[in-house]
Amino acid sequence: MSGSCINNAVGQVGDVRHSSKPAQPTRWIYWAKVFDSKFQAGCLAKRMEEDWWLYGYKSPREVEVVRLKNGRYGVRYMW
Repeated sequence: MSGSCINNAVGQVGDVRHSSKPAQPTRWIYWAKVFDSKFQAGCLAKRMEEDWWLYGYKSPREVEVVRLKNGRYGVRYMW
């Protein structure tokens, strides 16, 4: 198998569309619990990223710790 076939196959994976609807912009999903410290929120974020292999679910594509207006911290993620 030539290298160009492999590169072409890999490059086309993200281009496949399964529906005729236009792509929706991705939106953040916010975790319901709010934390007093950035450390606590960071622990949840890291667990969401790393525990997928243990429980057998898909891990989020992106996870972030965010500071809220009231000074507390939350976690948001995207599938």
